[in-house]
Amino acid sequence: MKKPLRIFVLGGSGFVGSRLVARLANAGHTVIVPTRIEARAAHLRMLPTATTPVADIQDPVTLERLTAGCDAVVNLVGILNEKGRKGAGFRRAHSELAGKLVAALAGRPRVKLVQMSTLKAGPDGPSHYLRSKGEAERLIRDADGLRWTILRPSVIFGPGDSFVNRLPASSRCCRACFRWRCPLRASHRSTWTTWSRYWNAP
Repeated sequence: MKKPLRIFVLGGSGFVGSRLVARLANAGHTVIVPTRIEARAAHLRMLPTATTPVADIQDPVTLERLTAGCDAVVNLVGILNEKGRKGAGFRRAHSELAGKLVAALAGRPRVKLVQMSTLKAGPDGPSHYLRSKGEAERLIRDADGLRWTILRPSVIFGPGDSFVNRLPASSRCCRACFRWRCPLRASHRSTWTTWSRYWNAP
């Protein structure tokens, strides 16, 4: 085995992060997973080489301190929803955090940054989510002397994910709603035709 690495993982207690951290720790690497709420990272404490310090990852001083001495930084932070509709939550979680990471790693050319982005991220994206992810990519690409890799997956799903696994519950809820709204006038088929039109409306 090669020399164990010290790896800082943002978003390490989430769906993708939990699996990545487990594999890294089981391979003998030291993994630091900051968390805002201690209980959310409780499932990682059994891993022998993983630590879960409570920290504010939006604080530049904290980021610089926790990444000190690391060989790699992995940023898996991402949100699908925000409070309000102006994009501030997406920018804070995606592009602003990426900018703070770039600043924290300035002057440390041996550190590798791995950024989880998404398919079709860019400045002309149709949503705040895609635009903020695209801005994060731009900040990383434009950073002087930074070693980086940007991953652009589509939907990631599996046991315990927060996207595909909640579709059945949403389906049941919507079916009950439409049946209640039109129990006598609509057949099961026409109800779902109505739902399909609603779902695909701009």
